[in-house]
Amino acid sequence: MSNHYYDELKKSMLLKLLQLLGKKWSMSILISFIDDEKQQYCTIMKKFKKAINPTLLSERLKSFEKHSIIMKCDDGCYQITELGKKVITYLDTFKEEMEKNNFTFPEKLKSKKYFGNVYY
Repeated sequence: MSNHYYDELKKSMLLKLLQLLGKKWSMSILISFIDDEKQQYCTIMKKFKKAINPTLLSERLKSFEKHSIIMKCDDGCYQITELGKKVITYLDTFKEEMEKNNFTFPEKLKSKKYFGNVYY
């Protein structure tokens, strides 16, 4: 792989999005919008039974806003965008493909209620 290609990849929004999704709690927060497309901050905190640090939740929400995955509405609620819905759909498709290729998910992940119908 050439250095030029790697430099361009580092700058890409796709790579930045993948890095964000790989951060602690990011996937769980994003997936929490499957059932509730518009949520207040305190509602998101309650979903995780306050297991997530409030500062970390704020950071992740701001990062998702920056990447246009969610938006903050005038009423202070957070709402998933069309792009955010597509990301969730792509992740679900990826999960299905992994399962078709005999990739197994640990049982403890499958039992997490806040993961909805997708397991990561």
